[in-house]
Amino acid sequence: VRLADPARFDLRGELQCGQDVEIDVNCIFEGRVALGDGVKVSANCVIANARIAAGAVIHPFTHIDGGEDPVEVGVDARVGPFARLRPGAKLGPQVHVGNFVEIKNATLAQGAKANHLAYVGDATLGERVNYGAGSITANFDGVNKHQTVIGDDVHIGSNCLLIAPVNIGAGGTVGGGSVWVTARAANTLFRISPKSLEIRERIETGVEPFAPDVSDGAAGWVTLIAPGGAAVQRVSFSRSGPWRGFPAAGAAASPRRRARRQLPTRP
Repeated sequence: VRLADPARFDLRGELQCGQDVEIDVNCIFEGRVALGDGVKVSANCVIANARIAAGAVIHPFTHIDGGEDPVEVGVDARVGPFARLRPGAKLGPQVHVGNFVEIKNATLAQGAKANHLAYVGDATLGERVNYGAGSITANFDGVNKHQTVIGDDVHIGSNCLLIAPVNIGAGGTVGGGSVWVTARAANTLFRISPKSLEIRERIETGVEPFAPDVSDGAAGWVTLIAPGGAAVQRVSFSRSGPWRGFPAAGAAASPRRRARRQLPTRP
């Protein structure tokens, strides 16, 4: 074990180290911590109740606290800088967790990456998942916590909101800025993106339009899933108080309005 400066090493619990471990300055170890062979802990890290496997690198200013459910970091994983691993975080081999990423009660399988500015809570990420910057799992509805399951090789674009419970099949893609509110099969694409357009009709799919709770003047387009998930319709929206341009419930639509409903579908 190599300590960069023994005078700036703080052990407040129990620490087990394998061979060739390197610990930089100003690191604090609390509770029970195990470091495998060749682990490198960079400067200014706080690690409590964690098991870190061989070859893993903990970059500067990382905070790891497993509490009653110890954090596990897999072989050759990379964590930080400025990352936070909370109780129940389980990182597999070659996982990358980058700056300003928080992981809580979640499992990331081999090769998964969440490189920046993200929250993953109460979730399971499959192998080689790429989790984009600014994306979060909305796991708490105010009463209960819900699970998010993301299959192997899924790509989550930047600034996505995954409203649990959701299940994203293997190989799927979630476009940047999307709000995901339902399960989808493998190898499918789902997207909600900002644009300056306006909904002018109710779509005859049996599904009410869904959009983020936007303030006056905000606009965009949404992707609607038809009953049974058989088709996807893309419509634009704008909101100022109630939805604008919708006919009253039960009212007959004009021929022009009916014509505007003929929107393209996506498989």
